[in-house]
Amino acid sequence: MVYPRPVSINFQREIAGCTPEQGYSLLEIIIGLAIMALVATLSVTNGIRLVSSAEERSALQNITGQIESGRIRALIERKALVLAAGNVETSSWLAAPEGWSVVADPELVFSPAGICSGGRVRITSPRSAVYTFTATKPNCKLIATSDLK
Repeated sequence: MVYPRPVSINFQREIAGCTPEQGYSLLEIIIGLAIMALVATLSVTNGIRLVSSAEERSALQNITGQIESGRIRALIERKALVLAAGNVETSSWLAAPEGWSVVADPELVFSPAGICSGGRVRITSPRSAVYTFTATKPNCKLIATSDLK
């Protein structure tokens, strides 16, 4: 009695002329490693860009929050706060992260009564992205007048 030959699990490799003992060729391994390296490179690059973008948004929110809370700070300290028409270095009450530029046009004044003079505020990030806001009277609510990403 002749028994049929059992079906091999590696049937496709046997058809191609490879036996299970031979394994993968060096070319197959190199191509697999190249594909994995490409995927890793793309994901790391996108990850770095995502973190950088999140840090920039966080710093922008920090600066705008400080400007909007200047009204309350003027009330508490009972003195006028000024964001001069120049850069942020002229203002002792606004702490912008290193590399950031904050310019008011005309100068933004918070009276001791907590009233804001209103105006435009331009904030520039270290990578030269410019964000422009309009500060409304009397509460200095910042309204974006440029595209925020």
